[in-house]
Amino acid sequence: MDIKNITSDKTLILELRYFENNSKQYYYTYLLLCNNDKFYCGITNNIQRRLKEHSSGYSIFTRRYKKVELLMAVVFKSRKESRIMEKDIKEYGVAKYYKAMKIDILNYRHKEKNIIYFKNVMIPE
Repeated sequence: MDIKNITSDKTLILELRYFENNSKQYYYTYLLLCNNDKFYCGITNNIQRRLKEHSSGYSIFTRRYKKVELLMAVVFKSRKESRIMEKDIKEYGVAKYYKAMKIDILNYRHKEKNIIYFKNVMIPE
């Protein structure tokens, strides 16, 4: 899978890995920015399908927003690992987590080797 096909946006700033072996199931923890002011964190085993669902109004939380933008995607080999990260992010605060990751990534201090997509955007304070 080529992560660039997930979004038409050309501002991809970090690609650490591609997971091209479709015979193995991977899970993703991902962050979305909705209408430039609300954050959403979720998990999926098919990120392209899930982004389409969010954009089309299928998802209950994101259906009220016209614009849904992928900010970050992290890949895991198990649903359990992905769910743990999602829980940790939500407990910490999605916006706060994204801001911390952005600083680490832009300063090359990130430790998360599973990041396959990260988008640098300005977010409201």
